[in-house]
Amino acid sequence: RGVAAISLSGGGRGYLLDLAEELSLSFPEPSQTVRDQIQEALGVGTGIGNPLDLGAAGAANLEIQLRCVELMGSEPAVGLIAIQGELPQGPESAPRVLGFKKMVERVTEMGKSIVFFSRSCYAVSSPASETQEQLGAPFLQDIRRSFQAISHVTAYCAAVQPGADNHKCAEIAKTGLLPPTPPIPSACLSD
Repeated sequence: RGVAAISLSGGGRGYLLDLAEELSLSFPEPSQTVRDQIQEALGVGTGIGNPLDLGAAGAANLEIQLRCVELMGSEPAVGLIAIQGELPQGPESAPRVLGFKKMVERVTEMGKSIVFFSRSCYAVSSPASETQEQLGAPFLQDIRRSFQAISHVTAYCAAVQPGADNHKCAEIAKTGLLPPTPPIPSACLSD
């Protein structure tokens, strides 16, 4: 199944569309019903489709983000939801952690997988690592590398289990059986 990508900006959406062909990613288009419901939730100033641009209204509101995750995840052709969001770094991020937790729980209830991705690389603090462990969801860094990893995992799952849904891919990825990936630049690594 395909990937539903949710970006915080139109620039991110455009970049993901460019990467889709290069990385052989499937971004299935949402149905007209889902498109209409997303439009209602987001209002003007967004890019409706897959990838989805949340626009200013959605980028600043975790409840709207959750609604869009639910709507994009409701599509049968979608097995993995990738939403832009940096790993919360400290106690001041408690509202974001709660919002991300709701997203993880809802996607899990839907029988699908979720991954968060950031626009660039950043250092990960000990509290952030604890938050990631608590949420139980991957937080990938750098859009290109994030979607390279997603492309590798989905291709691997398709090769190992033709017809498998992407929800099982997260389990496969945890086994360490994935083929080697390109080296990570030192700027993305932290002590």
